Amino acid sequence: MFEARCPCGNSGAYLNRDMAMVSKYKAIKVNGIKHDEHRYVMERHLGQKLSFDEVVHHKDENPRNNDISNLEVLTRQQHIRIHQRGQSLTTKHKDKLSVSGRKFRTAAKLSIGQVKQVRNLLDLGVSIKNIAEIFCVSYWTIRRIHIGETWSWVG
Repeated sequence: MFEARCPCGNSGAYLNRDMAMVSKYKAIKVNGIKHDEHRYVMERHLGQKLSFDEVVHHKDENPRNNDISNLEVLTRQQHIRIHQRGQSLTTKHKDKLSVSGRKFRTAAKLSIGQVKQVRNLLDLGVSIKNIAEIFCVSYWTIRRIHIGETWSWVG
């Protein structure tokens, strides 16, 4: 099994041995419509639908624990900040990137390691759309990597 995590730390999806997308989150069907259980629980609790920008965060970081006391609503930006805490590059890594003549990318959506994983998945024939979902980035971010428009210096 290959598991990939997005920049926010938990994509909620991975590829199984058959290269099919599998969700880490529980799903339920209500009136024949599939819902992520954590979003459904929070929407029922609040009595209203969540907007696209609202993310339901699992406080204990266990995506299977959908108890209302474990859930909180955050903006996407707040959610990313929570999962990026303590993940900054060390001075040694910044210097290494600088010495190698490559611009230090503080605003990059993916890390160098993730770009290598993206390339491996592309080589395995996984679709650009599925890879984008795994890493929580747009189709075009992966497409630009694929055609060598961005990240071409990563070996």
